[in-house]
Amino acid sequence: MDVQLQRRYSRHSLVNHLSLGIQRKDVFWKGPERLEGFDPIKRDPIPGVSEYDQAKWPASYWPPMHTHMTKLIGKVFLLSPDEYVDLCFTKRRIPRSDLIAHEYLSRELEQRAWEKFGGQVGLDAARARRDQRVAQQQNQNPEGNAYNNRRPQPAQAPKRENGHGGGEGYIAPMRADYGVDVAQPQRPIAAQPESEGPYFYARAEPSYPQAVSIEGERYVRESKTLMGKFSSMFSRSRS
Repeated sequence: MDVQLQRRYSRHSLVNHLSLGIQRKDVFWKGPERLEGFDPIKRDPIPGVSEYDQAKWPASYWPPMHTHMTKLIGKVFLLSPDEYVDLCFTKRRIPRSDLIAHEYLSRELEQRAWEKFGGQVGLDAARARRDQRVAQQQNQNPEGNAYNNRRPQPAQAPKRENGHGGGEGYIAPMRADYGVDVAQPQRPIAAQPESEGPYFYARAEPSYPQAVSIEGERYVRESKTLMGKFSSMFSRSRS
């Protein structure tokens, strides 16, 4: 039996929230209560699929207390804001932020989507139609929509020493002395103060197993010089 849709009132959703044990102070709706209510939902039938006989609609599989955030309603139930403006919602603070989420009962949103598209079969067909339209748009413009094409593209990442940007297939450049016999004259290697600090005294590398840091030697020499100056100043002050 195809029932004509009635006008929508926020108090109907409020009574439903209260029947679930939700306190009145935790229930909200958009704007002031409209005594005349809202216009009935406008149907969007899918030819040959939609079923507006509510007696043939299946039971909802959503738990009674399950909710959907506002940003998901359009994606899941294909409803615009004016199509659920009469429904009540609860508020929840989003973790680690100061944002407040508005959460609507999933069963009420589902009922509204069924009224629009004609039962669960109509809603499923509407989702398939939406997905088909999105796929066609992507096939017509595989590089993205016009908005994305106008956006400035990020700068290309600098390439490494061998001209490769890294990732799969990347081969790191070899040392100049790689494969050279280690039995060569020993020579000191300068430390890298920006990464190893001034307290680096010596390090070992494959080509120079007994290398000594020039920076370490300079640090020791300067320390001895400062100690000598302090000793001489202390001696003169005592005399």
